Amino acid sequence: YDFEMEKLWSCGLTDSVSFVSDIELHTKFSSHQTVPSCVTAIRLADSLSEQNRYLEAIQHYQMAIRQMKSAHNPTARDGGGQTEEERMKDNDIRLRLATCQYKMKHYKSAIETLEEIFKHPKGNCPVKATALCAALHHRFGRNRIAAKYYKDVVRQCPLAVEAINGLLQIGVKSSEILSLIPPDILTKHSWLSVWVEATEQMELCQFKGAVTLLQSLPEKSIESPELIAQLGHSQWMAGQLDDAGRSFHKACCLNPHIISHMDSYAHLLFIDGNTSELQKVATAMLQASEQHCESWVALAYLSYSLEKKTRALYFSQKACSLSDTNVEAIILKGFLLHKFKKPQEAVVQYREAVRFSPGHFYANEGLVLCLLECQNKRSAELVALSMLKTVGHTARAHMLCGFSLSYDESNRKRMCSYLSKALSLDPTLSQPRLLLAKSYGNNDDYDKAIEILEAGVSLASSRGSLSVRNALADALRIVGRRKDAMELYTETLRLDPDSSQALIGLQEVEATGDTQHWSPVDSMGEYEFDLPVAGGDN
Repeated sequence: YDFEMEKLWSCGLTDSVSFVSDIELHTKFSSHQTVPSCVTAIRLADSLSEQNRYLEAIQHYQMAIRQMKSAHNPTARDGGGQTEEERMKDNDIRLRLATCQYKMKHYKSAIETLEEIFKHPKGNCPVKATALCAALHHRFGRNRIAAKYYKDVVRQCPLAVEAINGLLQIGVKSSEILSLIPPDILTKHSWLSVWVEATEQMELCQFKGAVTLLQSLPEKSIESPELIAQLGHSQWMAGQLDDAGRSFHKACCLNPHIISHMDSYAHLLFIDGNTSELQKVATAMLQASEQHCESWVALAYLSYSLEKKTRALYFSQKACSLSDTNVEAIILKGFLLHKFKKPQEAVVQYREAVRFSPGHFYANEGLVLCLLECQNKRSAELVALSMLKTVGHTARAHMLCGFSLSYDESNRKRMCSYLSKALSLDPTLSQPRLLLAKSYGNNDDYDKAIEILEAGVSLASSRGSLSVRNALADALRIVGRRKDAMELYTETLRLDPDSSQALIGLQEVEATGDTQHWSPVDSMGEYEFDLPVAGGDN
């Protein structure tokens, strides 16, 4: 019978294995015959695991382990009666059991199962067991134990990028990690040391440093879709959105079914309003895998773009259920909860995203916005200042600090200081320019607002230039320069025929030319949220 079962398994007939094994097990138990060998229970558990029926698989693996233990030595509870070969087989079964427990998120049970493997130092412990144990301890914040196991994995498998990533996340320096890798491996794989250092820069929230390191790789290495996608992700985190878009697109061209970092690409395409490309990416990702949360993130963004908001929320929850540590999935869920008028629930999601990725701009931006909406102004300011401290003096960090002060007119001077600093660091940013111009406009200093906006018309990034044009046209209309305003509105409509802001402004100029309420931030197509400014309508 064992031979027949092994033959079914070796032929890959998992459905037949689970069906026949189940009948044999229950037939023999119900008829009081001899208990079948552990092979039946093992192969039944294996087949159930292949079918993602992990809870049933756990039960049968546990049954097999009990049978093996009693067969080796009924009185030896510590496994002392096992031979080396038997112990290796026992470890293998325990590893499969722990894997199923991990899949079912029974993390504590998985650790207990793995500890049974490591009880006998003379035993041959599988590297996969060591890696899984490291990941589990890492999840519970036991970084010292996790680091020990991660290092063991790297020593045995120097190219184990999961273990290297884990060590970097814990805070182990890249130099220490590279010292674990034999010199001949580093020489043979010349990209490895650069990749480790670049990943360390990402963990330290030094995103531009990571971009520089990845761009320094030889052309042959940078043709790898995985490395190009990682470069795109680094650029995305650094705020180099145009460069990130090009890198992500190149990775997709080289491998249309790539998964890595494509959730970030989907987010970028959503911000840009590029629904056609987003649809291509989401479709390709789902064809590649439905078991990766990145695929569902892309599908959620696509659904929201197509005005299917309830479905988008469902897909975001699906993504989070597949990976509760994926930052883009958590940000997406927070964004959707906010759109469903649940800012307090969104705050919980954004805080979780910031915990996993303190330097992620969109996680911090979403958190600040929701806190301000909940009238928690001081907390919003502290979040922005924390990001500034984490990532350093970057343009977007200063911009967020300015925005966090935008609800309180008494903070106007500090807000303008932060926004001006953001523009000095990156003049191509449209968002701080619009916020700053609106602040001056709301205080009737239209000349200063026009000066700021005119300086930005030629400097603004492609995704924000139309917003700056519309804001400038609004300001010119208000001060009576109707002809100049009309020219700008007309130019905007030529570039974007669907610009409702330009169309409304042009109609007002042609109708009466009277000054109307000016709100340049309302015209921003670059951003996910309508951003309020002190002294203005929200």
